[in-house]
Amino acid sequence: MGMLVNIGKAAKALDVHPETLRSFHCRHCHYTAHADTVGAINVERRYTDPELRERIRVFTPKEGVLKVLREIFERKNTLLT
Repeated sequence: MGMLVNIGKAAKALDVHPETLRSFHCRHCHYTAHADTVGAINVERRYTDPELRERIRVFTPKEGVLKVLREIFERKNTLLT
């Protein structure tokens, strides 16, 4: 199960505005959006993409998920160049 975080307390401890912790910024393409929006997009893609559904199961460990996602990202990135 995921970790629950009190955004207000975390922001105060880190001395940042709470909204900063709710945003997602991609270091690769610089896409920025609300973290919940990005999470919903990721869940939708993993459900509708046949390759992801085949390779990532409910109990796939985090490291395994990251490995699969990196492989797919690198393959698609190579096709674009």
